[in-house]
Amino acid sequence: MGEQINLNFSAFGTELNAGAFACFRALYVNAQNSINKSGPQATYEKPLAELLEASGNRDVAGVANSIREILQCKVECRQGDYRYFFPFFTSVCIENGMVKYGVQREIESAITRIPVPGI
Repeated sequence: MGEQINLNFSAFGTELNAGAFACFRALYVNAQNSINKSGPQATYEKPLAELLEASGNRDVAGVANSIREILQCKVECRQGDYRYFFPFFTSVCIENGMVKYGVQREIESAITRIPVPGI
């Protein structure tokens, strides 16, 4: 009852290129800030222009490629004697100048106590 869930994002730092990792960090911080402010949400949004600037990508195709890389990485979740691996996103799209995405429930429940990976 109330067992601690430990999340490990080390794969993101080792498997993503610099632009994709910067994109991941920006989306992580955005979700973290939104949860701290308003609680968990079904969908998080970040303006594409802000993500372009934060990640160093030059165009939408660069952000899309970064998102593809992020989708390939898995978060390691340890709960008791078990280890689970799952993607960061539950959904993600670029629409009308916004990046809209959902994150796994386990991440939402722990994101406020886990520092931003790689910073």
